Amino acid sequence: MSFQTLILIALKASIALSVFAIGLDSQPNDATYLLRRPARLARSLVAMDIIMPVVAVAIVAAFNLPEAIEVSLVALAVSPAPPILPKKQIKAHGEPS
Repeated sequence: MSFQTLILIALKASIALSVFAIGLDSQPNDATYLLRRPARLARSLVAMDIIMPVVAVAIVAAFNLPEAIEVSLVALAVSPAPPILPKKQIKAHGEPS
């Protein structure tokens, strides 16, 4: 196995474990939070699946960045949850759901 393959596996495992750890801290009714608020669900899906990837691709197209940074920006834009967001959101008195 090459070093690059090991790095990719480690990154995927890190993201999966971060999301799993966040899930361990959730309450049972957190699973249906967005289903009970369809407008918020729609806004969340549009922001995560359309706006952020478009912004990331626009930044990549507008600036002459190294390929590794371009890939990282787009990958972060389509990732399910930034690892530091939930704790910062809770500290800012946001809803943990």
